[in-house]
Amino acid sequence: MRFFIITGRRHIGKTTFLLEIIEDLEDSFTIGGVLTLGDEKKAFVNLQNGTKCNYYNENDSIQERIGNYVISEKAIKFAEQAIATAVNSSIIIIDEFGRLEREKKGLYDATKKLIENIRDKKVTLLMIVQIDVVDQAKDLLNIHPEETWILKKKSNKKTIQDSVKKVLKS
Repeated sequence: MRFFIITGRRHIGKTTFLLEIIEDLEDSFTIGGVLTLGDEKKAFVNLQNGTKCNYYNENDSIQERIGNYVISEKAIKFAEQAIATAVNSSIIIIDEFGRLEREKKGLYDATKKLIENIRDKKVTLLMIVQIDVVDQAKDLLNIHPEETWILKKKSNKKTIQDSVKKVLKS
């Protein structure tokens, strides 16, 4: 397994950055995993089949609360399934590992299990990790990235994107 991290402060555009990379790679690789659409959309996306699940719908049972977000049990199960079925993809994306996962909640168990299942496979794992959780994520998951890319407001995202794509294609 090859492992890479993309990080940066909140609302810097990590998911948007990742969407552009996925768009460029999806014709050449099988991509699986989960994408987290925050802000207005508030949904998980299964990258293998494009299906979406809102974090929370009226009458859903609540599993997690984080900041302004309420995440239902149904949504967590959806995201866990997206991670579990990604095991046979050539590139696996987990967006994102954050405060919930640091506390061994949210998608922590699914992420940990995935890593155990792909550790000896020829697969690339690309994770978005909240910047204040990077060191804890490495320790909790017992993995160390080949590279960590930090997005900054004034950084040249195109240069970093080109680096990520080059590494993933190698």
